[in-house]
Amino acid sequence: MHAILLFTLVLWTTVAVVSGTMLHPVGDWVLSGGQIVCIGEASCDYYFVISSSGGSGNSTAKTTQHRCHFQVESEDGVPADAMQFQDIGCDGGVTNDTFRVNGSWQKKEEGDRPDIVLCITNVVDRVWAFFGFDDWEIQDGRVADNKTSPVYPVGKFEKRQLQPRKMDWVMRKHTSTSAPDQCIWSIQWLNRYVDNSSMKVHFSFLDEYRTQHICTVSASAPAGADPKTSSFYQHKCDKNDWSVSWGYQAASDAAVLTLHKFSSGPISGQLKWRQCTQLASGTVARRGYSAPVGGSIPAGKKKYVPSNGAYPRGFRASGIVVGVKPGNTTKPDLALIASDGPCAAAAVFTKNKFQAAPVTFSRALLKERQNAGLRGVVINSGCANAVTGRGGLEDAEAMAREADRSLGAERGTIAMSTGVIGQRLPIKKILDNIPKAHEALGDSHKHWLTAAWAICTTDTFPKLISKKFSLPSSPSIEYRIAGTTKGAGMIHPNMATLLGVIATDVPISPAVMPSVLKHAVDRSFNSITIDGDTSTNDTVALLANGAAGGQEVVSEGSADFAAFRDVLTEFATDLAKLIVRDGEGATKFVTIRVTESSSEAGARRIASTIARSPLVKTALYGKDANWGRILCATGYSLVTEPGAPENEVAEIAPERTSVSFVPTDGSPELKLLVNGEPEQVDEARAAEILELEDLEILVRLGTGKEEATYWTCDYSHEYITINGDYRT
Repeated sequence: MHAILLFTLVLWTTVAVVSGTMLHPVGDWVLSGGQIVCIGEASCDYYFVISSSGGSGNSTAKTTQHRCHFQVESEDGVPADAMQFQDIGCDGGVTNDTFRVNGSWQKKEEGDRPDIVLCITNVVDRVWAFFGFDDWEIQDGRVADNKTSPVYPVGKFEKRQLQPRKMDWVMRKHTSTSAPDQCIWSIQWLNRYVDNSSMKVHFSFLDEYRTQHICTVSASAPAGADPKTSSFYQHKCDKNDWSVSWGYQAASDAAVLTLHKFSSGPISGQLKWRQCTQLASGTVARRGYSAPVGGSIPAGKKKYVPSNGAYPRGFRASGIVVGVKPGNTTKPDLALIASDGPCAAAAVFTKNKFQAAPVTFSRALLKERQNAGLRGVVINSGCANAVTGRGGLEDAEAMAREADRSLGAERGTIAMSTGVIGQRLPIKKILDNIPKAHEALGDSHKHWLTAAWAICTTDTFPKLISKKFSLPSSPSIEYRIAGTTKGAGMIHPNMATLLGVIATDVPISPAVMPSVLKHAVDRSFNSITIDGDTSTNDTVALLANGAAGGQEVVSEGSADFAAFRDVLTEFATDLAKLIVRDGEGATKFVTIRVTESSSEAGARRIASTIARSPLVKTALYGKDANWGRILCATGYSLVTEPGAPENEVAEIAPERTSVSFVPTDGSPELKLLVNGEPEQVDEARAAEILELEDLEILVRLGTGKEEATYWTCDYSHEYITINGDYRT
């Protein structure tokens, strides 16, 4: 196999180029006694000794032994053993310490501790070196073997790192006989150094297996040539498995770095080759194609991931790596959420007529059990087990039965699956690992978050929330509710490609569970859309084990029922909004609110139609205040299909209809159409509103008092790319 990664660096924005000698090391340092000792996830102490090992004899690189001990603490929910840190003094942070340390990390599998790279600088002698450690070498109190690194001067050159979020690249495999196969290589950081006659490129990247590689390539410029505008071809790096080429482009003052990977694998006598198609330049941020591996969450999405939670009593969760999708060795893809005791349960399922096997099985199980005596949910991602015939039904039941055996239950587990339609599950692999998922169960935030990751497909972040509440009959009891959901595409009402599990410790009768869940879902998950497609699989399940105690909710007319219904509806709405915020390729979160309608059903259909309109969604992506598209979608939303008798649409009166953009920053709405008459639109103000990540489209119909709300996102170029490559 011959793999190629291409990306462009705009030199004046991403690479600092100055004069100086830097290509040759001036000595060596040895790091000995490397050790990391952590107290849970709260803090980690780093211990090691830096000493010289002779080197080239240049006194600048020589140093006496220097003992280092400093502490790194958890921040923003990131465990201390996964914290990146900068400019920490070796003696614990004193600003005048001679040796300063930067640390970065990269997880290989969820649940693993990360690999560590330490960059150590002597700020007096102005020299630096870096040391890398596998996760097993230095953590859990182990003392690592000695490490040796060349020492480079920092006084003669400047280095500037690229932002990791700006360097996501998608790789496709092209052959004459097969569809494109895609994976992701990610540049973590890149530095370039030049002097009067040569240059060096030093960078770190992750391959398709999320393995870290560090490459350092040096090249001399031709005689009389400027090294800043020079190129080189296929210089080997990283044990000669990879090679790097650098080509300068004068027209754009940019350089193209080409990364080649070599291995065997001929197809029909022809070498397979992979070419990474550029999705972004060094100055444009793009999201990667699939769920980040090892907990790497895009910077803009981290605010939606909780650092702690209040989880219901008696429930435990886990997520483990099974490898449901071929090639997955790092991402958790099997989740188990279980109660220590029996639960009242209900679920809402997709209305797609091609319902997946786990939907058919779980619907029948809940009917058989009359919504009582359930113990848990087992979920796989990577394969939908949809349109798989009798064998698929047998697989879904086998998953549930294996979970029952682990839980000591009898017909007490429902099953869910998500992923590619039309493929059978690797059922033996799943069944062999369900006992491991049971062994991994726990009630901590980390357990719940790992389970949330395990159900993701093209999601870029895990969707998990929890809250505390009380009920009128038991005001002194603190009840808890937690839920996780997944979905980023094929999302539309009547349940779409989303899965959701909500658990609570409220005591509630099985008889009232279906109605309370339906009320909540109709106002949350059935009020979102990404692309208008309704999937084959989707399920939202509610489990209540009553572990918190108190009076059981048995009547739909009770105050407790009304209070819990409102809590659940608000909770489900918050979960559903997270799906929209992670829509495939989405850059905006859009609220569509239709008011003053003569019927609630009509308002819902109008809001749904606007939210699904490709023309509206692409205009939002393009930041185009094209209110005509909104009005057009409103106008056709309630009319009959071609060939059917024409119907009257009492909800819409063109002469009473108004359309506005409502900014989410608290500033006044921008009126686009008032009572059927177009306004003189302030295009500059419209552009300001459309720059916001969140915005609202308000349509006033002027025909009544009913209203409805939908949540959607925009369409970007990336939505097409993601779904064009989804099966790979």
